[in-house]
Amino acid sequence: MKIATISSQLQFGETMTFWPVNGRKREIKINRTKYWFNNLEDPEQSLGEPISIASLRTKRLSFVLEYHQDDESFSIVSCSGEPFRLNGNLCFSALVNKGDMVEFEHNIIRFGYETDYLSPKVLLFEQRVLESNSNILLIGPTGSGKTYQAKEVHRQSGRLGEFVHLNLSAFPEGLLESELFGHVQGAFTGASIDKRGVLELGKNGTVFLDEIDSIPWSIQTKLLLCIEEGYIRPIGGTRKIKLSCRFIFASSQDLKVLSDKGLFRIDLYYRIASGFTLRLPTLNRSPEQIRWHVELIEKEHNVIFCHKLVEFYKSLDWPGNRRQLVSHLSKKVLISRKRKIVYDQLDSELVGEWDQRSGIELNSFHTLERLKKLYVNHVFNIVKRDLKSASSLLGIAPKTVKGILAKPVMN
Repeated sequence: MKIATISSQLQFGETMTFWPVNGRKREIKINRTKYWFNNLEDPEQSLGEPISIASLRTKRLSFVLEYHQDDESFSIVSCSGEPFRLNGNLCFSALVNKGDMVEFEHNIIRFGYETDYLSPKVLLFEQRVLESNSNILLIGPTGSGKTYQAKEVHRQSGRLGEFVHLNLSAFPEGLLESELFGHVQGAFTGASIDKRGVLELGKNGTVFLDEIDSIPWSIQTKLLLCIEEGYIRPIGGTRKIKLSCRFIFASSQDLKVLSDKGLFRIDLYYRIASGFTLRLPTLNRSPEQIRWHVELIEKEHNVIFCHKLVEFYKSLDWPGNRRQLVSHLSKKVLISRKRKIVYDQLDSELVGEWDQRSGIELNSFHTLERLKKLYVNHVFNIVKRDLKSASSLLGIAPKTVKGILAKPVMN
């Protein structure tokens, strides 16, 4: 399977989204070589397209976004001596790429900030795969974003029907068959009316069967026949209904391993895996996704998470993966009274939970590399993430501390 690749370099035609400190959000298509952000009454037109900004402290502000033809890059420069923040870091001049955020006096610019671009690259299929009728199997632990990815595949596929989601572990065997295939009136006790199953409701759309590893053996057989024949037969019914949906399956376990153990039909496994399989990484194996999720929350609520706080989040394991991270970020936004989100008691509690989970028990085993990272991270959090203090306590260089914290390790 090929994965789509996306350049991070800002280009003409991209959109920059501007949130002024007072006024409404603006989306500006980049089609000029210079843009001047200023609060001057008489801007010099020669510097490029003027965009008015404001200062809460009546400072003279002037910043230029400029295109450099030699390396086809964009940079932003302070012309008034006042610094700006690029992704949380103070700067007077810097190159900007897609996804970057610039802030000056609470005025905010985001460059190339679009949902399609922000989707983690490892989660993107080629367009021809999205538009096909091929099955897709998503494998990943709880909270890794399987439902989100399934919805994105449906959204980008352009299918005319609906997205229908069924969690197979949420129903007892007696009800699950009816949820999948439907039933006719009088098929069994309590069947007072006809019921359409999700396979019929997903006509011309996408049927997402979550937790496929939990489906009972008897229903595995019926699902296999349904997929192979391309028809649905409701319980108690005699007519066949043509199957016209696209299947996306999700599992938290490796179906091949379950098949080898006799817990999952091998023929159903091969039918499910005949399309495209995508293994979703955990957050502690792909910390770059943490920055992506933070940016989504920032865009949705128009807030800013300070750079050090995001780096702190990258250092944690997040056993609940995407679900745990998004829940934590949402709580931070809810209780914060300021636009800028910083480290607080919620994060301290998170550290306590993390340290308790990552404690070394006599009956557990870790690699030496993992033990080293756990201990360094523990010390780093105790000293409130002060690099020099952690370096002094550990007796190693600050650069070494940063390297250990940034290095991904196997459990």
